[in-house]
Amino acid sequence: MAYDLSDLKTRTDLAASLAQALAARYADPARARANWGDHDPETMLVKRLARDALWDDEVRRQADRHGLDTIVIDGSIPVADLASRLAARFWLES
Repeated sequence: MAYDLSDLKTRTDLAASLAQALAARYADPARARANWGDHDPETMLVKRLARDALWDDEVRRQADRHGLDTIVIDGSIPVADLASRLAARFWLES
């Protein structure tokens, strides 16, 4: 069943279910091995972050090419400001 993300602000049961699902997903050793391999976790993290940076750059290039704007979520914007920007972007403000 799909939910509008704005429901998470008012329905704590949905937020809790999402948190439980994510915890189970990332606590599963088989899934972790499939995602990270059997190599040194620190080395794999560095490689994964480098790969993610390349992906982010490509997505931003494509968004720009199509006239779409993006919001960079890198910790430099206070959470309350970021939440306001995202709410405005997705028309969640009342």
